[in-house]
Amino acid sequence: MSFEGGECPEWSDKISKDRIEAFQKLVQLCVTRIEDSLRHRMPSDGDFCDLHRTLFADFVPVDYYAGNFRHDAEVGGMSCLRENVHVAGIQGRDFRLVEQQMADLCVKAEQWSRSLRFSQPDTALRFATFAAYYVGEFIRIHPFLNGNGRTSRLLWWWLCRRMCVTPQARIFPRPDSDEYAVCMSECMRGNDSLLAYTILKRLSQAGEVPLRPR
Repeated sequence: MSFEGGECPEWSDKISKDRIEAFQKLVQLCVTRIEDSLRHRMPSDGDFCDLHRTLFADFVPVDYYAGNFRHDAEVGGMSCLRENVHVAGIQGRDFRLVEQQMADLCVKAEQWSRSLRFSQPDTALRFATFAAYYVGEFIRIHPFLNGNGRTSRLLWWWLCRRMCVTPQARIFPRPDSDEYAVCMSECMRGNDSLLAYTILKRLSQAGEVPLRPR
């Protein structure tokens, strides 16, 4: 459904019970894409849009809500993306900054990937620190109008598979542990250390060390 003019419809990303099975299939489709091909490289900003569109295209009140970052789109027919969002009273990045900040984040991720030295004894720590920063910064930017949590968990899944370790957080439904909720709350406040500790702890519990990506 497209939308032209008038007041922007609100979008709740809560999935109704009768559509949970359909949504879970879309989640699995995204995971399959990551496992089959995408995990052999780092995500681009276009990848995030593609995954978000796959998950939410059938669930949005306005078609362009799915797969498009919030941005200054007064000209171009996407005026409802000119919105700032808040999580627990904390504002994500200004919509005018989102596109550039997502592009910058993806460049930093690619540079990090190329700089890894897997002969070093602190590989697990370096992976945990970076993964926490990447997921945390995505959460702070909050690039989409909604659905950022699920997209960030796809990113977390992607990073784990990129480094050949077991994914650490389910994508849907939202992890129900207090630990996850607190980690995301702290990330939104600019503190990634708790998430980094959680990632490192799970690596240790699983007896896993990140491997050279293939």
